[in-house]
Amino acid sequence: MTYKKGNKIDSACGKTKDLYEVVGEPNLCILENLSNITANDDPSLTKQFKTKAISATNTTCNVFELLKLAGIPTAYVERYSDTEFVSQKCNLVPLEVIIRRYADGSFLKRFPHLRKQEGEGLHRFSKLSFELFLKTKDGSVTNTQGKTLVEGLKYEGKVVDDPLLAGPYSDKIWTLRHPKIPEYDEKGDLGISLSAQDILGNVKVSEIEALARKTFLLLERAWVLQDKHLIDFKIEIGLNSDGKPVIIDVIDNDSWRLRTFDWQEMSKQLFRDNKSLEIVEGAYAEVSRLSDNFVNISDQII
Repeated sequence: MTYKKGNKIDSACGKTKDLYEVVGEPNLCILENLSNITANDDPSLTKQFKTKAISATNTTCNVFELLKLAGIPTAYVERYSDTEFVSQKCNLVPLEVIIRRYADGSFLKRFPHLRKQEGEGLHRFSKLSFELFLKTKDGSVTNTQGKTLVEGLKYEGKVVDDPLLAGPYSDKIWTLRHPKIPEYDEKGDLGISLSAQDILGNVKVSEIEALARKTFLLLERAWVLQDKHLIDFKIEIGLNSDGKPVIIDVIDNDSWRLRTFDWQEMSKQLFRDNKSLEIVEGAYAEVSRLSDNFVNISDQII
């Protein structure tokens, strides 16, 4: 189908992507990836490399095509250009959904007892770890009905973004915790509780968890077939025009930690670890190239 790109949707643009209307299709939008790569929510650390948008778009489109084959609901429609794809418009559920096969990153700050000695590898979860974080900007967030849930969230005078929702399986009340303070430390309790319904509407946590687990297990298998470890990933959920939860936004090399079978990093973690942009760009291009093989995964495996 032919789509015509319309006006930019300024309210939905971010640090690494822009969104545009589709002329004559009010329920669709075009997502354009940018060349920016960010780290630690610090604008001063943002850099660019020329092929970022192309690699991110190709990886995302290949991932979503694989999910489509598996019957996993997403907002993705089809590729539009080397740096853009068409998506359904959805109402964002203000959550970051995290699935982990291994304990790494901020998880180890909250559970330091799981940190291994250098050379010992990572703690592996036999059952995938599932966590939810409230998706905030400058310590504030508004739900799909326009209600402000949190405003100016701070800890010791500093803005806290993306707090952990303690007890993710609750369908009633969630308390907010600092995302990088150990679970046993009372100082991690931010003193704020929210109604799960205000965040989720009529969606159940079990629906989001099932969607995230199925997606991770499929991608984990897809990467195992190419001798790679999928360490963890982050996805976002939206409600489509029918009010059903679907995976939205992108799933690319910014969205996960991915390593070779001898544990060499291939994802955005390279940038966080201050590797050169040349190394980072090469890793993104390689992941993009490998994701082209997703279309060759057999139906039986899917």
